[in-house]
Amino acid sequence: MRVAQNEDERLRIWKGRKSAFSAVGRLSPDYVVNDGVVPRSQLGYALSEIERLSTAYNLRVANVFHAGDGNLHPLILYNGRESAS
Repeated sequence: MRVAQNEDERLRIWKGRKSAFSAVGRLSPDYVVNDGVVPRSQLGYALSEIERLSTAYNLRVANVFHAGDGNLHPLILYNGRESAS
């Protein structure tokens, strides 16, 4: 964990967090954003379960989260130009 020591560092941390979703656009042309909250003590379990489901259903998933408050945003990646099979 890193705590900002001044306003400039605080702004850089927020810029990184706010850029996360647009960065996922480099991984996939389309994605569905989910919004969940889990107890921080269960974050590891939740991420493991997301990985298990991703594998079971052959879905690519990117996870964006701010773990300090338990907010988890799994993004299901897909290409809307491809037909479902």
